[in-house]
Amino acid sequence: MTPLSTESALRLAHLCTRNAFGYIGQVCLANLAAEQPTAFLTQERHAIMANDPQVSLRILVIDDDPSLTDLISDALSLLGKYTVSVARNGEAGLEAITSFAPDCVVVDVRMPNLSGYQVVRALRGDPTTAQTPIIMLSALTQDRDKLIGMMSGADAYLVKPIKMADLLAAIKRALRLSSESRQQRQRQLADDN
Repeated sequence: MTPLSTESALRLAHLCTRNAFGYIGQVCLANLAAEQPTAFLTQERHAIMANDPQVSLRILVIDDDPSLTDLISDALSLLGKYTVSVARNGEAGLEAITSFAPDCVVVDVRMPNLSGYQVVRALRGDPTTAQTPIIMLSALTQDRDKLIGMMSGADAYLVKPIKMADLLAAIKRALRLSSESRQQRQRQLADDN
């Protein structure tokens, strides 16, 4: 991956500090510039990207907070190799899944009409989306909240305020998971609780 240009780095720094809620916080630009998105692609997408460097990862962000979705979308887009689509609620997110076909979904827990838990269960219950990597974001900080998120089928549960570096690392880990390891983790969570 080519390093961020000075203009992109300054814009990213501005984006990461402008959030009115204080989410995302400080981002280490050196770490972000050093990220190598091609290292964590699924095998199929990696093969496609090896032949066509213009292909980017598709990330769907489902959250009702426009400042957070704009921040995540702008930051990921600036890094390159990411195409980001945003849905403002769970219902719109489920509709976007079919047309956008994301490589990874980032979803908030608390949203009107359809919660993040319900979105995750719907994705895991559909054979066409059952293996899509899913990251949950939430202001709910209790261990039981995290457990509910993981048992609903999320690959990672990040507590707000989040840092972009943590979100990128969670996306990276989720994309590396095979269907077998995802199913094994779900069985282990069920057995432990």
